[in-house]
Amino acid sequence: MTNSVGMNFAPVPAGTYTMGSWVGQWGHLSDETQHVVEITKTYHLQTTEVTQAQWLAVMGSNPSIFVDPDRPVENITSFQIQDFITALNAMEPGTIYRLPTESEWEMACRGGTPTVWHFGNVLADLPAHAWYSANSGGGTQPVAGKTPNQFGLYDMHGNVWELCSDYYYPTYPVGPVVDPVGPVFGLGFCARGGSWANAPSNTRSARRSSIGGWTASAALGFRLVKT
Repeated sequence: MTNSVGMNFAPVPAGTYTMGSWVGQWGHLSDETQHVVEITKTYHLQTTEVTQAQWLAVMGSNPSIFVDPDRPVENITSFQIQDFITALNAMEPGTIYRLPTESEWEMACRGGTPTVWHFGNVLADLPAHAWYSANSGGGTQPVAGKTPNQFGLYDMHGNVWELCSDYYYPTYPVGPVVDPVGPVFGLGFCARGGSWANAPSNTRSARRSSIGGWTASAALGFRLVKT
């Protein structure tokens, strides 16, 4: 499934999973309390982070610091990302693009696994799946250069943090939730997955971060859901 600017999308099947990490898991943080989440509809997530070539095709300019058409677009704010989504939706009438919710993002990242990363719990296996501080060379790298996860999604660990639609709040709901969309207010927006600049613990499936709406970073990018 490819769109007019070269974005590819893969289905993430509806289902139930345990979001967050258990107390005692390597790297566990207090904002990762485990809870059951049900996603009731299959959704299609972009197989890579939005590239600079894709951003340029929609917006007509490239704000990135690590310039390369095949690398993730970065040095953008969450408000600029929303402008991109609005412009892309106008280019393709009848199709709706949006950011994934935080729960959709983690479900997609895990690929059906309960482990630290989608490939398991062994740190020595991380370089095959992620660009992070030890192997990135001090910057982003072209997308889809590492092994994809079980859903065919690349760079869910590392390369750039990925913005989600939810506001960030340091606690999760208590008990099971269905199709959650996050709190009505929070401390910035959620970002997931870690980046080229981060240590391995920040690339875990459960790792959460927040980013201010006006914050532009060479470590922040995004991928989209297509409906």
